[in-house]
Amino acid sequence: MVFQKNNLLKQMKNYHSILGMCCLFYTTTTPLWAEISSNSCPKISQASNEDVFIQANLLEYDDNKKQYHASGNVDVYYDNKRLKANDIHYNPITGLAYAKGAVELYDFQANTQMSADFIELNKDFSVAVAEGIKILRNKHIRATAETITRKGDKKTELKNISFTPCTFKPHKNEPLWSLTAEKVIDDEASEDITYEKASFNILGKPIVKISEFTYPRPNIQRRSGLLPPEFEIESNNGVRLSAPYFYELDKSRDLTLEPVFYTKTAPLMKTDYRQKFDYGYLDAQTAFTFSDFNDTQNNIQKDNKFRGSILTHGRFQ
Repeated sequence: MVFQKNNLLKQMKNYHSILGMCCLFYTTTTPLWAEISSNSCPKISQASNEDVFIQANLLEYDDNKKQYHASGNVDVYYDNKRLKANDIHYNPITGLAYAKGAVELYDFQANTQMSADFIELNKDFSVAVAEGIKILRNKHIRATAETITRKGDKKTELKNISFTPCTFKPHKNEPLWSLTAEKVIDDEASEDITYEKASFNILGKPIVKISEFTYPRPNIQRRSGLLPPEFEIESNNGVRLSAPYFYELDKSRDLTLEPVFYTKTAPLMKTDYRQKFDYGYLDAQTAFTFSDFNDTQNNIQKDNKFRGSILTHGRFQ
């Protein structure tokens, strides 16, 4: 099963940004750790003109291990990001740094926070290994993962991950819906994100289980395949669940088929055909169903009546 998205789809915007936070420092290319001075707020040099600062209660250098040790309220600032921990060990020869104890990683530009029990950083400030991860946005938990591990230069593996866009209180209640998986693989080479043993949950109870599904990384704009499902509760029709499928007919045309299922009424089929021309565009949407028709105003009632609609709009110059 494959989940995909086109350039106008926004259902997974929150998830993509949060997963990007999990892999936040994987794409940084400027070397971060180079040398540490003995100032009270030591400055860490790097190849670019951007500055990195570290401050701690105690900063020591081990001649035997050839590494620095910062302990007690350690703060590292770099490019709109902040790393806090109780302890940080840094080896200037290998360029590796290890942070443990109340580790917090902030991205001020994305308004996102990542906390962890332990993080191993590469010399370019990318996360090589992390354990006990929680991703917060606007001070609310949005995703958790047991471990994050970088596999080579192009692949990242996350284990026992859970995601929800809903606000909830941990240990007190469950989010309205969540997506969990035993393993998530972010493959930059194939530009795919793969879920293994995934589950779609409502109030903490698994509703749909999928052994494996894949969708493109956020940088992919168009590709045929299933789009992320939509779930909501309507007062008249009950629970609404849809699973749209996107067809890329060619570079200028596409078609989306979207079956919609309800708990209180008959299912609905929707289509959306889009085409771009040299001097304009066309968007034609249809919807049809077989269901009971009730018109209380005119006292009309029909059973299993075929009903449909067509809505088109476009612009040409």
